[in-house]
Amino acid sequence: MASVKWSALAASIAAMTTELSGLSAGARNLGSNAISNVAGDMYADWEVNVTASTTPASTAYLALYFIQALDGTNYADGSSALAAPPTAWVGNFPLRAVTSAQRVVLRQTTLPATVFKPLLENNAGASLTQVSTNTLTFRSYNEQVV
Repeated sequence: MASVKWSALAASIAAMTTELSGLSAGARNLGSNAISNVAGDMYADWEVNVTASTTPASTAYLALYFIQALDGTNYADGSSALAAPPTAWVGNFPLRAVTSAQRVVLRQTTLPATVFKPLLENNAGASLTQVSTNTLTFRSYNEQVV
C-alpha cells in the first residue's frame, strides 16, 4: 500500500533582504525579485529573521501576502503604496515584545502556480532596524507518494 510523505526541502531562497531594512511601523514593502514557481512546488515554509528598533507591541506581527502576476507580467494590487487585497493574504509572523533578533516560521503555505512577489506588512508597532540581517526566506517542497 502506498503512503504519502513530504519530499525533500528545496534550497533556502532569500525572498527579501534589503527591502526589510528600516521598514517603518505600519509600512509595507514588495519584494524586488519575482519568484517563478516553474518547479510546480505546492508548499513552502517561510522564515523571517528580524530585529525591531524599539520594543514591539504585545500584539505585534508581520503579515505576508503573495502578489501574483497571472499573465506572468502584470501584478495584482499590492505595493509599498497600495494595500494588498485580503485575498492575497498568506499568514502572519507573530513577534515577541523584544528588541533582540527574532526568527519566526510560517509553515506549510500553499504556493501559487504563477509568478509572484512577496509583500511584507509591518504591524509590529515598531520599525525594523536598519540592518541587512532582516530577511525573509523560504524553502519549498511537495507531497510524494511512496
